[in-house]
Amino acid sequence: MAAFPSQNELQKLLGSLLAKDVQLTAAGAFAPHPSTALGLIDNDDNLVYVMGSDLAFAHRSGAALAMIPAGGIDSVDEPDADLIEVYHEVANVISRAVNESSSTRVRLDPGVDLGAERLVSAVTGKPSAIFGVNVDGYGDGTLGIWAT
Repeated sequence: MAAFPSQNELQKLLGSLLAKDVQLTAAGAFAPHPSTALGLIDNDDNLVYVMGSDLAFAHRSGAALAMIPAGGIDSVDEPDADLIEVYHEVANVISRAVNESSSTRVRLDPGVDLGAERLVSAVTGKPSAIFGVNVDGYGDGTLGIWAT
């Protein structure tokens, strides 16, 4: 059975990382935007988890980490390459919490091209931890972690 970081653990981690009040709530199933889907792999480069979010969380967490005012986010309808790049840093930190809760050592895929569409399709019907996330001053989004 997959082990996921707790809601409380992720809330504290994101709050510390973003230097903002962060609230997490349990959320229902959703498909992550392909530009946010990242694989977590084991030592043999096997896909163990997929982490992803909607564009709202990716852009808002990226902006908060980069200290871009919330008004500087143009859209959450189309991927912003700069904000997605910063979101990848947020995801990298979250991957440490996933690693600590997992019985298998995992790490964020360092470049093995698993393909975003493959990652998104890999999450359907799989065990998951899905959270609604509110970053104070930036707004709401959704974050998910799925076992493959």
